Amino acid sequence: MKKLLILGLVLIIVLAMPVGAAGPVNYGTVTLTSNGAVDSGHFNDVWDLTAGDITISFTYDGNGMVDDFGGSAHAWAELGVRSVGAGDFNPDTVATYGSGSKSVKLWTGPKRVSGEDDVGTLYVWNVGSTLYVRYELNSPECTILETHVAVASSIGGIPQKNGNPIPGQFPYQPRADGVYEIDLTPWAPGTRIYIAAHAKYVCCGGVEESAWAGATQFPGKNWAFCLYYDIPATTMSSGVWLATDYEWSAGTFNPDPIGAPTLDLDDKLILQRQGGQGEGAYNLPSTPPTPGNNHRVWWDRDGVDPWQNPATANTGGIYQIEIHLHATSATTGTAYMKIRGLWQGFETDGNWNTIELMPAGMTFTGLMDSLQVFYGLYGYGATHSATFSNITVTQ
Repeated sequence: MKKLLILGLVLIIVLAMPVGAAGPVNYGTVTLTSNGAVDSGHFNDVWDLTAGDITISFTYDGNGMVDDFGGSAHAWAELGVRSVGAGDFNPDTVATYGSGSKSVKLWTGPKRVSGEDDVGTLYVWNVGSTLYVRYELNSPECTILETHVAVASSIGGIPQKNGNPIPGQFPYQPRADGVYEIDLTPWAPGTRIYIAAHAKYVCCGGVEESAWAGATQFPGKNWAFCLYYDIPATTMSSGVWLATDYEWSAGTFNPDPIGAPTLDLDDKLILQRQGGQGEGAYNLPSTPPTPGNNHRVWWDRDGVDPWQNPATANTGGIYQIEIHLHATSATTGTAYMKIRGLWQGFETDGNWNTIELMPAGMTFTGLMDSLQVFYGLYGYGATHSATFSNITVTQ
């Protein structure tokens, strides 16, 4: 019986373990093909980089890239992380919540149509994905007795009967200071939402009154109103990824002549945080003064000549990759990449036997608690293929 209880507890712990809390997770192999269209996808697991550093390791095989037609045929492959909701090839940006504010008058009775009887102000603002609602009366001799707030993506979503709102069924409750805090995540950035804000108040005369905020009238027969609020939307770069490229010259992948190795810079492997960027986008540990003077960015497939380090030659078009990720805030992070066990770097002193800026990497932005591993290939002029194998995420 004790063994069964222990096994049951272990099973519960394993099932309860959140995705991204531990690793490694192996996603196996993905093979992509393209000739004029993007072939891409992602894994459904969501990783929280703020919970701990992440390493993505895999093997990239670029032997399916076609160069026989020179600049008339070319292709690019990618694998990395991007924020949930972004695309699966060059996922440059993702929409996120901006900050905004709005204020409208509180009206009592139907005279608000003629511009009379405003008794106060309703303040609405958001900071990120949290919406705040606050009531303020004009006269210090008046006191708010109770308030009610409802939020929906349409007027019809406000609790009502026959077009008349029912404040007692409004779902949100205020804080002790009367301010409402409402989670905006059910609505995407840029969405227009409708806010029904009702208040009961009393002034020195002792007569209880009702007030509504806004200028959009409900369809019923009473005088209730609501207001709309456009959730501010901003965009940020959504992640970071390996981007592969290769020499455009026709036949660059052909074997070197026997006994005459040549300077074949066949494959280029860099980090990107925006489609089309080159190695000049690297900014860690600092921006390289001459981005073209780099180490372990361009790689040879066969042969080695006097100008190349043997560690960068004879790859056969196959590369072992490690992308190391670290969150510096909820929306910023750093990325470094190893290729064939070697950190990338840049040359600054002219001595190619040393590497001054190493390891070299870049900062990136995105939703660090909501990252997914994605992959993609785009090529034209021929049918290209790329294979990512043994894709493993470790946290």
